[in-house]
Amino acid sequence: MKFIPLYIHIPFCRSKCSYCAFYSCTENSPLLRERFLDQLLTQIESYRELSGADFFKTIYMGGGTPSLLSVENLKRLFDFLGMYINSSLEEFSIECNPEDITEEFISFLNRSPVNRISLGVQSFNDDVLRKSGRKVDSRTINRAIDRIRQNWKGRFSIDIISGLPGQTLENQKEDIKKAVFSGVDHISCYSLILEENTPLSENRKYIPESEEEEMMWTICHDFLIHSDFKHYEISNYSRSHNESLHNLQYWKMNEYIGCGPGAVSMIYHEGIKRITNPQDVNDFMKGHEEIIEPFDFLFENFMMGLRTEKGIDREEFFKRFSHYPEDFIVHTMAEEKENTFRMTHSHFSLSDDSRMFMNRILIKIYDELSRNTIDFPINWP
Repeated sequence: MKFIPLYIHIPFCRSKCSYCAFYSCTENSPLLRERFLDQLLTQIESYRELSGADFFKTIYMGGGTPSLLSVENLKRLFDFLGMYINSSLEEFSIECNPEDITEEFISFLNRSPVNRISLGVQSFNDDVLRKSGRKVDSRTINRAIDRIRQNWKGRFSIDIISGLPGQTLENQKEDIKKAVFSGVDHISCYSLILEENTPLSENRKYIPESEEEEMMWTICHDFLIHSDFKHYEISNYSRSHNESLHNLQYWKMNEYIGCGPGAVSMIYHEGIKRITNPQDVNDFMKGHEEIIEPFDFLFENFMMGLRTEKGIDREEFFKRFSHYPEDFIVHTMAEEKENTFRMTHSHFSLSDDSRMFMNRILIKIYDELSRNTIDFPINWP
């Protein structure tokens, strides 16, 4: 019996945040939502069959804003997914905007398969929210958190971004304190990335200097560690045993399917394939397929696995490549400081300090891998 992670992209938003590069649309009529759901359910069924999976291992609904779907829309989607959910489902997450969190909505989610709410906060500061193009204020955010804390039965995550327009070291410190004291068990702390073709990339007036932004991220990191959050992945922190089980599937380079406009799948079907859906709410069914070349698959296993505190599972890696990770990067390991890499019987990882600067190390790994000849079978067992 095969289980696979499922990502669902819900493209609807009330408005577009100035920093966001994910595909979304602000049209949200009942007719468009119904037409979208018709296509979405068809694609989920098609990709599940293509992957050969029987049930879903984890489910993550992102966007866009999944909480913009009506309860009727969500019930239809959950009923369909229920055919491929059994007791082995590890996690079902849904991203929500603070303004959508009502007691009635939480009550509905408590009766659904969802067991993790991920709340898009980004900042608790009204000036920062306004300059970032967010259509929510701190009062609404705090009210949403109170409602979740009082009524929600599952896990609770929030997102924080450092380096947003108008942000200072002082209000960044306040943001991360409020995030921790909100009672969440998981915090994603991202550094602002200026993506091309976003309003923010063309108007950098209020964006902190890179050195100051780096200090903001360090403030978040230090406070989270001091507050007993585990830094289990470069941008993610959790209290004990509260990691995002869905996202771990990506970092382990396991198969997954992604449905909806702009979503990506990686499956084994006549080779290791990546399927990328068109970014169009009206026509996302014909995903572009590409075979992942052996070199790319090998490097991506290093790139994703070394992001995490635990690192690369050595036995799983050996099953895929007939070698252990350290066999491929002998020169890189010799050139780096003694404590750069950590290796146990089961895992190969970067030290905590080295993980903070992994891009430099990944460049060296890439260069060394490119000098190797890949003359062995590559597969997912």
